[in-house]
Amino acid sequence: MPSSSASPVLRALSADGGGSLSVQDADSFPVPPDWIIADREENKRRILAMLEQGEKEIAEGRGYDLEEVLAELDAT
Repeated sequence: MPSSSASPVLRALSADGGGSLSVQDADSFPVPPDWIIADREENKRRILAMLEQGEKEIAEGRGYDLEEVLAELDAT
């Protein structure tokens, strides 16, 4: 069974078509222009691929505890 059926994030993305952020809205975020993907389908594909990879890593026990993530953020 694909992990998207178990992930609330992927279900929410699928429900709204993954296009809740328009290109015009992207200007309000501090994102480098070359990171913005104008094509909705390509943007959705990349987001889903990242989420799938994250779910796979967590399932394989390669996730991180929140405390580890916060400690790393504080260190930077």
